Amino acid sequence: MKNEKNALELALHLFRIGELIKDMDDKILREKDEELKRIYINEREDMYSNQIDMIHRLRDLNI
Repeated sequence: MKNEKNALELALHLFRIGELIKDMDDKILREKDEELKRIYINEREDMYSNQIDMIHRLRDLNI
């Protein structure tokens, strides 16, 4: 039961990060300042890394 709860929580976080990445993509497209755009791109890459880590944790739960 605990693994299922953890899986649901991880799935919810994955969804939320996906939404944040989508918002960041929109922000990057609208941004005119190249320095700020680069900062946003780096933040988005960190979010992708977090998603990958969560996917690996989900796989390790063996549910």
